[in-house]
Parts: sequence; C-alpha cells; structure tokens
Amino acid sequence: MAQRRSEKTAARIAADISSGKKSKKRPPLYRLNALEYKAWPMLVSMNAKKFLVDPAKCIGCGQCVRICPKGNIHMVCGTPAIGADCYQCLSCLQYCPQKAISLGGVTEKRERYHNPNISPELLNQSIIHID
Repeated sequence: MAQRRSEKTAARIAADISSGKKSKKRPPLYRLNALEYKAWPMLVSMNAKKFLVDPAKCIGCGQCVRICPKGNIHMVCGTPAIGADCYQCLSCLQYCPQKAISLGGVTEKRERYHNPNISPELLNQSIIHID
C-alpha cells in the first residue's frame, strides 16, 4: 500500500515538473531540519573518512572516479583516493565491480544495490554530475 501511494505521489510530482508547475509554498523548515542542515557538512566529512579501499580487490578500473557526482575520488598510484567533499550517495561503493570500496568495513559483506533501470554509463553522464 505504501509503495502504491509513493508511486502515485512520484507520478504527480513528475507530471508537475514536466508541465513546469511551480509551487507557491516553501517546504517547512522544522527545528530538527534546520539543525541537520547546518550539521550535514560536518557529518558528511566525518563519514567520508570511513571509506576504505581494499587494494587486494581493487583493479584500478576507475569506475568510482567516473561515477562520483562530486568528482571527489581521484586515482593515486592506481588506487582510488576518496576526499572529504562527499554527498554520501554511495555510488562508488554500489557500482565498484570488485566490491573493493566499503564504508568503515560495515558494508563489506552487504549486498550491493543496482537500480535495474540505471546503468553506470547513465550515471557517468556529465549532466548528472554536480560541479
């Protein structure tokens, strides 16, 4: 039931965007949201430090570099180096073909998720990247 409701809401929002409809309302900014908004950059940079790359698994293919929407990953001596300017989208982790990237070791044994409708090539398009 929740899935159906979410799909209807998403379809309505997509139709509004496609037709150029603009809302006159601003999203509510509750105290918790305001606090989270201010703290988010600090939390993200702390979590970015938890990314690990297993050099025994990494083949240096550069998929993570191409897929990062912030351009936050660079190859250093054939191994990805992940910087602190991270959105926590986890695309690098999810799309690493060798599962060489983990988040603090917690994700090492977890299954990777790939949306069946989105390919790495589509995610690599420059229109999706955030500069």
